[in-house]
Amino acid sequence: PGSIAFNLRAMLHAAGAVRDRLSPDILRVHHGVRQQLAAWRQRTGWTDRDGIADLDALVTLLAAVRGLQQDEVFPDHTWRFMALGRRLEQGVLLSELLAEALVEPLDTADEITLLSALLSVFESAGAYRRQFPGDVRVDRLLRLLLLNEDNPRSLNAVLRRLLEHMRGLPSDVPEDLLPQDVRLVLDARARVRLADPLSLADGGQRRQALEQLLAGVVGQLQAAAVHLA
Repeated sequence: PGSIAFNLRAMLHAAGAVRDRLSPDILRVHHGVRQQLAAWRQRTGWTDRDGIADLDALVTLLAAVRGLQQDEVFPDHTWRFMALGRRLEQGVLLSELLAEALVEPLDTADEITLLSALLSVFESAGAYRRQFPGDVRVDRLLRLLLLNEDNPRSLNAVLRRLLEHMRGLPSDVPEDLLPQDVRLVLDARARVRLADPLSLADGGQRRQALEQLLAGVVGQLQAAAVHLA
């Protein structure tokens, strides 16, 4: 559980349950994913180059799945729940990756290498260079990947889109009150928006304020997912 292959098989299994509702284009891409999994099982030896090439091909297939979902699936409540799940997962993974990478400071050279890798992973290197000339710094990276609402990869932007989807769902809660799941995400987003990147980046041997912030966001998103389920 948790491996790439495990999640791909889970995706294909879920798609099989609603096969009659999926377009031929989406099914064609799913067939490509199934072939990729079969090729992995048959391979006897792996090199770094093989792994990178396979992951590049897989990213292309998954990007196609997402694009077709956005373009071809009617935006009803089913589509909204699918989008909710994607945003919840995106928020949790982003928070956990930032915590894993940044809570424990590194030597300057190693930290610059790590920060540059993070920007590449979240396709934000160009945006960083346009906004912040010079070397990569933790506080500036947090401004871009944590706070900047104009950056669609930032945690703040992910939480904003998550709230938009949640508010579009039917609810038996009176209009002047907020459902518990919405309250949880609103609180998480408020904490993110009120965070000071300079304080988060400064922590001595361990950036405890950043650790507590991200752990709180993960906990609230997981709790919201339980309420939605």
